[in-house]
Amino acid sequence: MDAWTLRQLRALLVNDLLEFIPEGYFSQKVHVGFEHIANAKYLTAEANWGELAGKLAKSLHFDPPITMKPRQVSASEVLMNLGMLTATEAYKNALDGIVKMGNNSKVSSGNAAEVASQLSNEHLPIFRENIRGALAQYMHYLTDGEKAPFLSLLNVEDETKGSKGNINSAIPNDALELEVDVSRRTIVDISKHKFKIAVSFPGEVRALVQNITELLEQELGADSVFYDFNYQSQLARPSIDTLLQSIYRERADLIMVFISDDYQRKDWCGIEFRAIREIVMQRAYQRIMYIRTGEGVVEGVLANDGYIDARRYTPAQISSFAIERLDLLADELRD
Repeated sequence: MDAWTLRQLRALLVNDLLEFIPEGYFSQKVHVGFEHIANAKYLTAEANWGELAGKLAKSLHFDPPITMKPRQVSASEVLMNLGMLTATEAYKNALDGIVKMGNNSKVSSGNAAEVASQLSNEHLPIFRENIRGALAQYMHYLTDGEKAPFLSLLNVEDETKGSKGNINSAIPNDALELEVDVSRRTIVDISKHKFKIAVSFPGEVRALVQNITELLEQELGADSVFYDFNYQSQLARPSIDTLLQSIYRERADLIMVFISDDYQRKDWCGIEFRAIREIVMQRAYQRIMYIRTGEGVVEGVLANDGYIDARRYTPAQISSFAIERLDLLADELRD
């Protein structure tokens, strides 16, 4: 992702959220700083900004003030992921500097090279993918002129030349196209509808889950995946705990469970997981697919249970794994 374009995005997001940012917030020093490496001052400032942006945006996104507008809620999701990306890139570049300094002075740099490689190969690709997904939603609230600088972040070539300035025609992005498709959904009654897949996750990984859900629906069709944001009108009712449990227990072929310490802490995840544990008790193991998004113990998930590590795979790879499992389930039913 182009660094200059990301800086432009920072400015737009901060401007959108300015009324919720305390005065002097970004002048705080929360990072101790990198010493003796090239660009230490710059990397320290980047890590500091990233940590502050991520912390503030996470709070705004998951506990939004009542006065927040939809554009601002969407902006907070982009800023949260951009903050994590910025801080992680700063740490990775600092570790590279430590390794280089150690090589030059023939002094051991410990496990700095290994950690830098892990950040580069596992964490940064996920953060970039999460930004693309969140940005795709945010761009629906932008004017054509506001969108233009950020097309490259979605890996889309600017095709507006000769198109009379119609920026929308230059965004054949999967997430944008899916939202149009969702608006044309045939309304299904989720108290009766049978889903191919249902996802159970804590809000902290919503951007990742939304990306995966969109990819799955492109392959499997609309209303093939139970994802809460697609059925908000039907979830605004009493006793949604029993409705959710019936979906996970009885009306989804495959359950994707995104586990971490966040999942363990969330009450609604616990409600959903009660139905999922009943499936495990019935030994219908093939219906459960664990996706680990972070560390932490989830009661009912054992150390010898297998999982996909979302920190090592892209949303596209994870969605393909889920489709493979669906194919296997279909084969079992035929047998």
